Amino acid sequence: MKKRVAGLDRVGIIFSGGLDSSILAKLVKDLEVETCLYTIGTENSSDMKYAKQVANSLDLPLKSKIVALDDVKHYTGLVLNAIEEYNVMKIGVGMPSYIASELASQDGIKVMLSGQGADELFAGYQRYTQFYKEYGEKTTEYLEADVSNLYHVNLQRDDAVTMANSVELRVPYLDSEVVNVGLNIPMKYKLGHDPDDLRKCILRRLASDLEVPTEAVLRPKKAAQYGSGIHRLLVKRVLKDGSYKVQFESL
Repeated sequence: MKKRVAGLDRVGIIFSGGLDSSILAKLVKDLEVETCLYTIGTENSSDMKYAKQVANSLDLPLKSKIVALDDVKHYTGLVLNAIEEYNVMKIGVGMPSYIASELASQDGIKVMLSGQGADELFAGYQRYTQFYKEYGEKTTEYLEADVSNLYHVNLQRDDAVTMANSVELRVPYLDSEVVNVGLNIPMKYKLGHDPDDLRKCILRRLASDLEVPTEAVLRPKKAAQYGSGIHRLLVKRVLKDGSYKVQFESL
């Protein structure tokens, strides 16, 4: 974290109020770097709810944008232009980052941080639990493959949407030293011993030791497109609009 914020007077964080981004927020605050959190979501989305609670607990400024159907329509074309790939999942995941970086750019912030990589390194996805039941510690090989493929799956998209707003994205969890440590931690410390355990056990323990707010430590994993509420509007309303599809075909 010190390396990622060195020389910066201000930094923004793409913030969901979840475990990964809350750890970043707590560490940046402890480093006494001026920080602003940016959260995007529909009015009653879980991201909006948790982000407000955690930001208040950390006593950090939070800027949020509540998006409605018209906003999702507006930003869908912009995100599609940025990522240059007609992939519904990537559009839904990329949209919160696009809007957050747009807000940060308007505030004069040039660098943002995100929690990308934490789920792959510390077993945040449900599929890892199933793999672990079948393959035990060999599940680490699946994590390694996912980390190796992160650029094509997530990082290229996130870099494209933030740079579209002239904001540089930095990803502290993917520091080479963190990657090496993370991949060498036994799976049993990531997934726990009980089926009811929340995944990323060791990262949650770290967060607790760092005094990250409890609501973030205990929050279950929720992907950005679902936590923000954007996926529902995108799939059920925007992409089913025949007149809007014509705009896609012209891009």
